Amino acid sequence: MDKPPHDIEPEWLTALKFWWPVVGLTLFARVLWHRNLVAKGSRRFWGRELWWELGTAVLCFAISMGVVDYFKMSIEGACGVATFIGWLGPKGIQAILLGRWKGV
Repeated sequence: MDKPPHDIEPEWLTALKFWWPVVGLTLFARVLWHRNLVAKGSRRFWGRELWWELGTAVLCFAISMGVVDYFKMSIEGACGVATFIGWLGPKGIQAILLGRWKGV
């Protein structure tokens, strides 16, 4: 090792630097989806559904990190996958997967 011990980053700090933009973009995509439903008039912005969107964002983050790990993507790829999966949400992912399996 060429670095002195005080210059070595701990693993949790390296992971945090990788995760924060992915978490932020997943949350941003879910809030955009929520705002879209608010604009259609199907829910209120500050309703209890907003809490469900936060939970859904955590689920979408976990799914996107699994996809990123499987395909060994960079941070840019991880941000793109997280935004896409965050926008789709669980119902969108289910529709894509079931449509693919049924041959649609």
